[in-house]
Formats: sequence, structure tokens, C-alpha cells
Amino acid sequence: SLRLPTEATVKYRTLVEELRQGVSTPFQAIAKVDDYFTKENFRYTLSLEDARSTSIDDFLFRFKKGFCEHYAASSATLIRSLGFPARVVVGYQGGKWNDISKAFVVRSRDAHAWVEVWVASKQKSGYGRWVTYDPTASIAPLRLRLGGDFLDLPEDQQQLRDTQDAQLLKSLSQNLFLRAIDQSMMLWDYAQMSWTSFLLGYDQSGQRNFLNRIINALGSQSRPWMMILLVALLFGIMLRLVFRWQSRLQTESALRREWNSLEVELRRIGVMTSVHDGPLTLRNRAPSDTLRDGLDAFIEIQYSKSPTDPHEKLRRMRLARREAKRLPTVST
Repeated sequence: SLRLPTEATVKYRTLVEELRQGVSTPFQAIAKVDDYFTKENFRYTLSLEDARSTSIDDFLFRFKKGFCEHYAASSATLIRSLGFPARVVVGYQGGKWNDISKAFVVRSRDAHAWVEVWVASKQKSGYGRWVTYDPTASIAPLRLRLGGDFLDLPEDQQQLRDTQDAQLLKSLSQNLFLRAIDQSMMLWDYAQMSWTSFLLGYDQSGQRNFLNRIINALGSQSRPWMMILLVALLFGIMLRLVFRWQSRLQTESALRREWNSLEVELRRIGVMTSVHDGPLTLRNRAPSDTLRDGLDAFIEIQYSKSPTDPHEKLRRMRLARREAKRLPTVST
């Protein structure tokens, strides 16, 4: 927690010496780093098109803008340079209580980074505690108050501080449209959680409970024809699922056969030179647009979350294979 980069620039060393003045405790070091960020008008932003650098010097002296990881890394380095152990912590900050599911909802947008600074015990040598220090709090206090929802704000509002952010929070809480969207998201989250729980717990006991709930919902006055209709409905749903699954398996099998045939041709014409060649590498080597299009189709099938129209992609792969067949063999 005291390890530093092997080489420091003159600018960085000068800054450390300036911050070191009057610092004798970790809390004074934290205050000095906060003051530097505030006086130099640092900004919180995710838009780094002109500031894509991993250099702490670039962040501290050139761009003076970034997100939580930039602030955490630079703060920890500065505090270590001042002689106090510090470390970067990555986790989540934010989340919302879903009153429908009675659970906290934490999303990837709530991911956050901050710093922990070691404060030694005054009573017992070798003992102490890690104290949380979040440099983002002084740059963008709304990030800590809104969690991931902070990212939905326009960038000019993300920079608000003090009484301004209190006014913004009040207006956001009173916005009926935003409240409706938030409630809809909570309902959707509850639906997803319920569906997942249902699938995970759908063993023999779960099936029996599910049928019992349906029977109870029909009431004690249910007629035999109602039970027959229910069984027919469930049977129809099962048949549809089976047919869809079989159709999917057949399509995947056809795609796999087509890819195997295309691989043979790609080896023959010298495009595929190793078993380790991936489809993107093969695409970049392909000598014609038709071949590249067929490989694009395979990449979409393999790596897209929800590929559309697999039959069309199969057709494009067949055209690519036929194109490859017309090309001359390359001797190895």
C-alpha cells in the first residue's frame, strides 16, 4: 500500500512537495488532495474521446477530467507519495430498494471506485484501521447521492454542488414521469427475479405446487371440462416448445455443417493456415467480398446475443463456400 511508480516526472514531484507542506496525518493528506482537485477545476465525465490516457500525469496536469477510477488511482498514488498507505477499492455504490420484491437492485451502472487510507492507532503500535476516502465526492457529489442514475443527467447538471444539487434532487423526486419510469423498472426487475426463481425451483415439487395453485384458482366448483381444457392447454404449450427446440437444433446443425465445409475450402485456398485462426482473422484474409460476407454471417451467429434470421445467414455462408470452391488451390 506504499508502492509507487519507479519513475516520477518533475511536475509530479513538484506537486507532491507542494501538497506535503503542513501535512502530518492521513486526514491532512486527504484534505490537500481534495483541495487540489477543487482549485484546479477538475471535472467528472465519461466522455474521454480527447483524453484517452492511462498516465496519471496526463490526468493531473493535462486533461483534468475523468471518472471514478481516474480519481481513485491518482488520489491513492498522491497519498502514498505523501507517506501514507492507501489502496484503490472497486465495488458498487448506489442501488435502489425495490419495495415490490423487498430486495436491493444493484446494476452494472452502479459500479464505482474509491480509496481506503490506513490510519495508524495512537494507542497500539502496528494497529490501525482503513478509512474510506472517496475523491469523487468533492468533484461530483451527485454521483454518490444518485448512484448509477447520476449517469442519466446532462453533463452540466452532473457538475452541480452544494445548494444547487439539493434543488435538483428535489425536482427529480417530484417529477412524475421519472417516478413512473422508475416504478416500471422495479416491476420489470421483480418480474425477471420471479421468473428466474420459478425456473430454478421448477422441480417435481414445484410442478405440483404450480398445478395446485391453478386448481385452487379455478375454485372448488370447477367442472371436469375445465380440467380437460387446462390439460389440453398445457399439452399445447409443451408441444410448441418441443417443436421450437427441434427447429433450433436443426438450424444449428445445418450451420455447423456449413461452417465445417467452408473451413475445408478456406484451408485449400490458403486463407486458413492454422487451427488457431479465428473467424475474424479469416475474414481479414478473405480475398473477396462474398467470402467476407459469409464470414461476417458466421460471426454474427456465433457472437451476437440474439442473431436475426439464421436462414439468411446460412444462405450467405453457402454463397461464400461456393465462391471459395471457384478459387485455385494454394500449395503448402
